Amino acid sequence: MRKYTVRDSVRQGFLAGRHFFVFVVDSGIAHNEPIETIRDFLKQEILPYIEEGYKFESVVWSNKFKGFLIQVQKPMDF
Repeated sequence: MRKYTVRDSVRQGFLAGRHFFVFVVDSGIAHNEPIETIRDFLKQEILPYIEEGYKFESVVWSNKFKGFLIQVQKPMDF
């Protein structure tokens, strides 16, 4: 299974004591599925494979990328 890391991100940054990165999931689920289905897909198929130490923060659909933008974060001293 694919590992989701900072190197794969479309955006990353540091904000309020945390490092975050955003990656695109562009296959596996349709954007018009019920949010519960999207949540379950993320929990089972994506989140177990994010870079160690990072936790889920948000998900939004992107017309630009034609996929879900998944944002994950972890606490980090600056």
